[in-house]
Amino acid sequence: MVKGSVVLCLNCYFIVGLILFIMKEFNMKRTSVRGLLLIALISAFACGGIRASAQPYQAGHVSMVFTDDDRNGRQIPVEVYYPAEQGGEEVPVAPGEFPVLSLGHGFLMDVGSYSNFTDILIPPGYILVLVDTETGIAPGHEDFGLDLSFVLRAMRDEGLDPASLFFGSVSGRSGVMGHSMGGGASMLAAAGDTSITVVANFAAANTMPSAVSASANIQQPTLLFAGSEDCVTPPSMHQLLMYDSLASTCKTFISINGGGHCYFADYNFLCTLGENSCAPVLTVTREEQQEITFGFLLPWLDHFLKDDPAAWNIFTDSLYASGKISYLHDCSLTGLPEGESGGAEIRIYPLPFRDKLIIEGGESMHVLMIIDQTGREVASFSLPAGYSRHVSLGFLRPGIYHLLFLGADGNSSSFKGMKI
Repeated sequence: MVKGSVVLCLNCYFIVGLILFIMKEFNMKRTSVRGLLLIALISAFACGGIRASAQPYQAGHVSMVFTDDDRNGRQIPVEVYYPAEQGGEEVPVAPGEFPVLSLGHGFLMDVGSYSNFTDILIPPGYILVLVDTETGIAPGHEDFGLDLSFVLRAMRDEGLDPASLFFGSVSGRSGVMGHSMGGGASMLAAAGDTSITVVANFAAANTMPSAVSASANIQQPTLLFAGSEDCVTPPSMHQLLMYDSLASTCKTFISINGGGHCYFADYNFLCTLGENSCAPVLTVTREEQQEITFGFLLPWLDHFLKDDPAAWNIFTDSLYASGKISYLHDCSLTGLPEGESGGAEIRIYPLPFRDKLIIEGGESMHVLMIIDQTGREVASFSLPAGYSRHVSLGFLRPGIYHLLFLGADGNSSSFKGMKI
């Protein structure tokens, strides 16, 4: 958490400098409400991110067994880790409501191999449910996927039960995740349960039934991680096939350069034995691979599960700037991640863009300003009420731009996009 705060603080200094530059530019050239609005939006982005990094929680823990009556009373043992003001066994949950994440383990791996996820996800305020089923030599992938989705519903019920440790502590948003076999099972879970908010997985393996086929029924935002040197579940035969099949309007594939299959988890003898049998050439350490992974995962989760607008900028900026990954990103965002506009929705896509943007929505007339990284306005367009317009941007150089929408009624909103 300290390291994240330092990075955000440095970002803040950069943005403050950018604000001062913009102020100078607008004072010289354009003393207008548009300039002041832009300054206010960027200031809110900078300060909001730093506040979000404060006050990490301690980890509480409880072992539980859920019963799925619809599957002949199937018993689902889980290890639940949750935010607490003081860490320990069955200690009270910290005040507030928290999103719930279920995590599926890899083939022949135990839930103890995923303490790295606990260490990262509990302090910022997530409840993590490690599902301890299908641990044998002949696991049932379909049952595992159903377990991953069932425990999320069971945790929502816990949040409504006055007798539960989690009463009043479970938010309405949830995510399903998994590593290797558990990653494939996470796709099976999301395909059959639209109440799941997001999907994220790590070196996901195709399963039986097929996680690739199931992907075609997944519309939730989805984040797929891979190791470029993974020889256990090679990306071209597993994660990329899932990515291509997804029906989601917001999907991202991140391949960690030099990364492997087992490094997404803590050390596990059987996983390492299996990976060594195909002799991968790994050029990152386990610690480096996990640092890269969580650097992307946390802001992505914060955006979709906590409505944190600054987190989306951190996630996308990191995609564009990182030299440690390769990625695919196809995301059509609906809404106003950096501002308010009186309830009107604006939809822009594709992001990143090449030569044009498609812009839809708006209950009143808007002006679109495109601002480059130095704060200079490089283009502006008038958008009538109820518009649907293709904006040609082939003249822009590749890079990151702020897309500022100014409404005739004084409302405003801002997106960030990259020209590739």
